[in-house]
Amino acid sequence: ALLVPANTLITGTFDRAAVFTGSGTCRVMQAQGGGVRLVGLTVRDGYVSSGSAAGAGVKGFGDGTNRVSVSNCFIVSNWYGGGVSYNWGAGAFYANAQNSDFAYNVATNTWGGGVGYAAVSNCTFSNNIALAGGGGANVAAFSCRVVGNRALGASGTDGGGFLGFGAGSFAESCVFASNSAPGGYGGGTKNMYGRSNYYGWNAAKAGGGLSGGVHSNAVVEFNVAGPAYSGMYYGGGSDNATLYDSIVRSNVATYNNGGIHGGSAYRTLIQGNISGNTCAVGGPASVYSCVIDGNVASNAGAIVYPTEMFNCTVVNHADDRYAVVAGVNAQSKIWNNVFWNPE
Repeated sequence: ALLVPANTLITGTFDRAAVFTGSGTCRVMQAQGGGVRLVGLTVRDGYVSSGSAAGAGVKGFGDGTNRVSVSNCFIVSNWYGGGVSYNWGAGAFYANAQNSDFAYNVATNTWGGGVGYAAVSNCTFSNNIALAGGGGANVAAFSCRVVGNRALGASGTDGGGFLGFGAGSFAESCVFASNSAPGGYGGGTKNMYGRSNYYGWNAAKAGGGLSGGVHSNAVVEFNVAGPAYSGMYYGGGSDNATLYDSIVRSNVATYNNGGIHGGSAYRTLIQGNISGNTCAVGGPASVYSCVIDGNVASNAGAIVYPTEMFNCTVVNHADDRYAVVAGVNAQSKIWNNVFWNPE
């Protein structure tokens, strides 16, 4: 590896023609202290053994405060340790990244195929893989595109796009598309906090679009919880998340809860979701001042076992039984709602 002293600037060209490579045999770069800045570079084909610390492309300095700065760089095809990382992340760890691309990095024994513990803006993450979960992990992201990343570990590997670890994991004005976590939760994100994000065409065992966290002004559409018809597949749009002022539409769960599984939704449109078994909203979930329109379930209601359902409008639901199935093992509080035009 190239050992980079603290407070060093390595600058290339606007078109990233300056290439640093590990030739598939070693880590590309390792920061020896804080203040390392990389500008206009391509960092590729780094390699660390599957049992080694992460960061096959760039390994940041380990204090977590003076992070490596990556600007206008291409971090691509780094293996086992991923792209830029200190202990996590195939692409980047303990990094600040701007206007950079992370692609085809692989983290086999850690989180974050593209980045870990990073603050990123105007970056693209595409086709990264992490066997412990997340194309990126513990990331604060602004105006980024997160497309085609996969969490491919054993059962329980979560967060195909980004995997969060608390309130510091935040995304704003980002696009999460075509990411997947086939064995776990959250095709787009797991345990992220978000504002004004788009989640489309993602897939997971549960929470095809997103799982956990708090989200406002989100659009969650065309996501899938599946594929098998099994009780393990639920929440085509979201799983156990809190949603404000959002749209959850045209999602599919091959088993239960095509739109929302668990969690809560406020002033949210829940529309045109499809469930292979029961309901558009279930889990149980709580819904407040929501419009629940034109959802399809093959069995047992548009809404099943809500914890609370206040000031909502339920229209145009299509199933063979009821608008709402309530009570059973716990009390459902259903106040001041409008039900109109069931099929």
